[in-house]
Amino acid sequence: MSYGEEKEQAAAYRQMKYKYVPPTPPDDLIDVSSFNIDFKERKFIQIGFDSNTLQIKIHIITPWRHLSVNEGFLRRLFGYMEQLLNNVLDNKPIRAESVIINDDDEVIISKAFYKSENVLILQSRFNKDCRIILTSKNTLKLQELEFIIHETIVQKSTYSKISIQSQMEKMVNYLLKQKMDISNQDSVKKFIRKQETFSNYTNSNNNEPDFTLQIKMHASNYLANEVYKKHNENKDYDENDGPYMYDYRSSPVPYENFKNHFQISPRSPSPKRKLSPVSQANWSFR
Repeated sequence: MSYGEEKEQAAAYRQMKYKYVPPTPPDDLIDVSSFNIDFKERKFIQIGFDSNTLQIKIHIITPWRHLSVNEGFLRRLFGYMEQLLNNVLDNKPIRAESVIINDDDEVIISKAFYKSENVLILQSRFNKDCRIILTSKNTLKLQELEFIIHETIVQKSTYSKISIQSQMEKMVNYLLKQKMDISNQDSVKKFIRKQETFSNYTNSNNNEPDFTLQIKMHASNYLANEVYKKHNENKDYDENDGPYMYDYRSSPVPYENFKNHFQISPRSPSPKRKLSPVSQANWSFR
């Protein structure tokens, strides 16, 4: 390769721009509560119900990345907090690229030297793009929020979850009574989006918050799946159908086995029941 060709390639390389490919955004949450870890650095923690499973989910969001975990990992993270603070508050820069501190089933926690300080890196095992960086300041703030986060999770699990499940069930029952195409889930989703509100049909208790609009907006896939599943379950059901064992002709167990088991003889009279002395005394007065 000549000097001129190398110069041209170097110029073309300098003109190339790095294109940032953002990770898949986190799932929408129902009844979400948000807390600031560092507003200046745009780091937040969100707690709510996952729109796909209706289970408690925690999102730790930074400007470029995010990490989604369940309440079990967050509980373990607060258990590691003393060990994490000892590592991140150490002013000694580490020579290696990163050092693994804790190898959890869901998230790998490691330490690295970044921008003149030691930081914690939390990376998901299931999605390599889901990772966040926490400085010593962020870790201390997270420790301060421990009891608030715990109280929020308990309140949502105790009160909000019951209301969401009850309103979801009422919405499913209402949709099953409507005249619409339930041959596939896409048609059910379209019908759900056309509905302006569900609060008038679910008869929500005035003393509890109304989650129907949040369910419609964020959990339409889950709602359509429940409607489609229940419709198919009731499709082949007939209220006049009884247990097959009532008809010995359709029973997989031979009639002779039933007769021998219960000792029934078609021609033998039913045995006379012996009365107790008390019953005999009562009958004697009649």
